[in-house]
Amino acid sequence: MVDIPRPQGSDTLPYRQESVEVVVPVYNEEKALPESIPALCAYLETYFPYRWSVVIADNASTDGTAALVEEYRRRLGRVRYFRWEANQGADRNYLKAVELASGGHCWILGSDDPIADGAIARVRALIAERKPTIVLFNRLLCTSDLTPIREDRFLPLGEAEGARFDFSIPGTLERYLEDARSMCATFSYLSSMVFLKRAWDAVSGYEDFLGTAYVHSYKLLVACARGAVLDAVCDRIGDLACAQLLAQR
Repeated sequence: MVDIPRPQGSDTLPYRQESVEVVVPVYNEEKALPESIPALCAYLETYFPYRWSVVIADNASTDGTAALVEEYRRRLGRVRYFRWEANQGADRNYLKAVELASGGHCWILGSDDPIADGAIARVRALIAERKPTIVLFNRLLCTSDLTPIREDRFLPLGEAEGARFDFSIPGTLERYLEDARSMCATFSYLSSMVFLKRAWDAVSGYEDFLGTAYVHSYKLLVACARGAVLDAVCDRIGDLACAQLLAQR
């Protein structure tokens, strides 16, 4: 978990109590993990010299994933790990990954989705200042060497760098869904959102969605229907503040 410090010289921003924890569900990811987990931990170690951890939920991998993660636990020290004895399907593994998190907000990160420079700092500052239930941001499609191809924007926000949607206001959720340009606006792409863990935990009745690989979409859409507040962040590609990088392989 990353504890958010109060910036030096400021007594006004409530950074001290805000936190974001990165959780990574995996299955047979021994090829992807060497490029993602050490880099993520190095970033956190460099920019967040506070208490933090990365949670990995392993869906009973049959390759060398377990041994690799054990090595990271010994070498990096701040990696927490859970491994199922038998494969539970993607949805149960997503649920377990979030269950293990102790941060106030969770970021479910695909094992081969690197985070753009400055993204974690941008997200935690937004959470501290605006306190949304969900932060939704775009993804930047790249080649395998992370050369940008194009940015996927999930909502028609024009030149605006963001928008706030208060779903407690009647009609807001309906208009949001009507205007969506992509299924990703309904949280289908795992790595593109950070959410308040207690809002996720409050949603039950998800059993019918087990086996769809979209139980996370159900959880967050129900949270929206219950009045969640969503901040959509559409920073310019040149800023790369919250644009998620997706390596195409």
